[in-house]
Amino acid sequence: MESQIQLEFPQALGDIARSHTLPQSATYRLNYAHCNYWQHSAFTVVEQYYQTKDIFLYLGEVKTDIDLSITLHCNASNLYWVYQLEDEYLLVVNHEKRKAQLKTKEKSYRAVYVPVGDHNSYFEKDGRYLVFYFVVDKDLLLRFQDTSLRFIKDLLNRLKKEHPEFAFSLRLPIDAHTIRHLNKLLHIQKLDALELEGEIPQVIIRLIVIARTAFYRRQQHIRLAVERLAEIRQYIKDSIEVGNIYTISYIAYQFDISPYRLRYSHKQAYEHSLQAYITDLRLKEVHHLIKEEGFRPLQAAYAMGYTEMRSFRKQFIKHFGITPNDLFKSL
Repeated sequence: MESQIQLEFPQALGDIARSHTLPQSATYRLNYAHCNYWQHSAFTVVEQYYQTKDIFLYLGEVKTDIDLSITLHCNASNLYWVYQLEDEYLLVVNHEKRKAQLKTKEKSYRAVYVPVGDHNSYFEKDGRYLVFYFVVDKDLLLRFQDTSLRFIKDLLNRLKKEHPEFAFSLRLPIDAHTIRHLNKLLHIQKLDALELEGEIPQVIIRLIVIARTAFYRRQQHIRLAVERLAEIRQYIKDSIEVGNIYTISYIAYQFDISPYRLRYSHKQAYEHSLQAYITDLRLKEVHHLIKEEGFRPLQAAYAMGYTEMRSFRKQFIKHFGITPNDLFKSL
């Protein structure tokens, strides 16, 4: 049996010993799983994995004394449920047009839709990384259409619709309830294949039920946050229209929220920064003042709080594809 994702190490590292015997130093011993163990003078990598009829599960452990890059050969597009048990690393997914980055966070999990292709993971030196993930086959989803597993199908469809190449869900904390069920998978005693077919899916389904509840609660929180953010965005818009340009710290103070939380909530809800939103409004108001009110470019820029004209001109051109002076001359 082979893992769904094949690992490749940089050739510059030289010879790397590989065996299928689990080392004594492994944090967990999945008695039922297959094993690959790579050993180098500067790092070790252990992967344990198992495939039931409808579920693939994987436990990977990396210990490194150097900054380590590992290429991931992904043979099929899938929705991965990734649980970062220890430390944090960077995943870079390669698209045809661009690269997307995902930074994992210790003691958290999320659903990640990864496309077929070669991707890269980066581990910082002096680290010990432990990650668990599972993939649920679509055939299992079809058999559970009217239960909690429908949540996976809906989530996958939404992620693929929003970001057909690569997408990930909200990050959720690994709480005590989640740990209890993860431990069941990590400490299953040696069973035969038939028994594992009954044992593993039950635990995976419970993890999905926990995730479904957590996702819905988080989404409800974000929906409430969007209502609050809509009020804040309208306040910013109204203020800019009358020439009041406020800092994010001032705006946060007015609404009794920390600047960090305000920036973070806005980014999560609208997928662009609050500063980008404010800049967009200011430039549009400059454009309006020049085109509709007859302001000269310098007057309009000063009215919107711009004092550095070179920077302002560059932003204006990038936004509208024309210089402020050319816009004024065209009237």
